[in-house]
Amino acid sequence: TDGLKNYGDSLAFKFLYEGEQFTTLNGLAGSVQWQVSLPDGATCTFGGTCSVKLHAVGVNAALTYSLSIKPNSEMIWA
Repeated sequence: TDGLKNYGDSLAFKFLYEGEQFTTLNGLAGSVQWQVSLPDGATCTFGGTCSVKLHAVGVNAALTYSLSIKPNSEMIWA
């Protein structure tokens, strides 16, 4: 049917900070195609917009950030 489609809430992924990777992800704009691979070999492919957020920094703690992806297409599992 036609109309508005809701592809669900944002998906959040946590990363250890690595400069080049952070800069690349932070520079993405618009809808991007994503593929998530699971340890059992399954993959999920979908389109979505993203945002990147650095986490708070603690003394002697690893610097981390989150990549949040808001799906805007159907998820295709393989």
